[in-house]
Amino acid sequence: MRVELLEKKQLKAGYAEKSAAQEAAGLIQNPKIQKYLQTRSNEVNRSFTVTKTNYVRRQQVLSQTLVDQGKIEKALGFENLIGKATGQFMDIHITW
Repeated sequence: MRVELLEKKQLKAGYAEKSAAQEAAGLIQNPKIQKYLQTRSNEVNRSFTVTKTNYVRRQQVLSQTLVDQGKIEKALGFENLIGKATGQFMDIHITW
């Protein structure tokens, strides 16, 4: 897949169609390029990792979007999730 992407980039940059595939195949084997692609891939994967911070941030964005649209009532569910995730609210069930 990366070779095809590099090939498209090379075609866009003006390389001849015949040489673009060869150049792309050569570039993808370059250790510096492999290291760069791995580093970038790791950065992207890290940004999608579900953490408490990422979860809360996403809930805040969704809540604020609804507020901006004037749908405050619908934002309450997200606010509740934010409160629970940050330890502000707790579900307590007491049975007697």
